[in-house]
Amino acid sequence: MLLIMKYPFSLIIVLSCALLVGCAHSISLVNFSSGETLAGEYNELTREISVTMPNGEIIKGQYSAASNSSVSYGTGFAASGGNLASGFGTSFSSGGASQAYALLRSSTSKLIMEMAVTYGSNRQGFGEARTNDGRVYKVQF
Repeated sequence: MLLIMKYPFSLIIVLSCALLVGCAHSISLVNFSSGETLAGEYNELTREISVTMPNGEIIKGQYSAASNSSVSYGTGFAASGGNLASGFGTSFSSGGASQAYALLRSSTSKLIMEMAVTYGSNRQGFGEARTNDGRVYKVQF
């Protein structure tokens, strides 16, 4: 604690590290043909996904997400019998399913994985991942 008071910059570094670690979530990939299970994780802060293949090779990539949330504004006027009325309304819809897409690449080989998932506001979802060598995995997180 004394070091943090003496060096306030160290507090920023510690908090930054905690944020980066706190944003990582696990992913499970299962191959229905072989039963093989892969472990991976995604980071909401950096928007990166990484998966460890059976041979220890790590493939990584950025993901893109599309949300179904929407916001709309409106105004209305009405006249009846000499009276004028006006109104203003706001609408926000949230909680629908969203999609994410990623291409994961190896830095040591030509292995590429394409991942497409659907997820909810609770950070849980499912989808499919395919590699360029023909393996297909079901994704759950």
